[in-house]
Amino acid sequence: SSALDALVSLARDGLVGLGKWKHLEQIEKLYLSQCELSGEGVVALLEGHKLASLQVLCLTRNDLGDDAALAIAANASNLPALRFLELMSTGTSDAGLAALTAAKRGQESAKAITDLVRAAT
Repeated sequence: SSALDALVSLARDGLVGLGKWKHLEQIEKLYLSQCELSGEGVVALLEGHKLASLQVLCLTRNDLGDDAALAIAANASNLPALRFLELMSTGTSDAGLAALTAAKRGQESAKAITDLVRAAT
């Protein structure tokens, strides 16, 4: 159906559009729970974008696997204000959580990764 096609397009292309938004660096809270996001979409949003004001990122109930956690860890320096990350029901494994923990330790002085990570597979 066309409604279903529109939802799939939003899930796939929505983050690309958000990444082009001129006020992206001013976003403080981003709730993307249960949006049918993919790990690739989260990677596309984070790579090359400095989300300097983002404090809260909720990606709950999206089938992300470790892609999102690894992208967040790899782009920790672009997330200097991030304090709360929610990854419940995303399929994030211990390896993804370990990458986030390592990124947090590596950025401890700048606090460039979360103080609190909630994750459940």
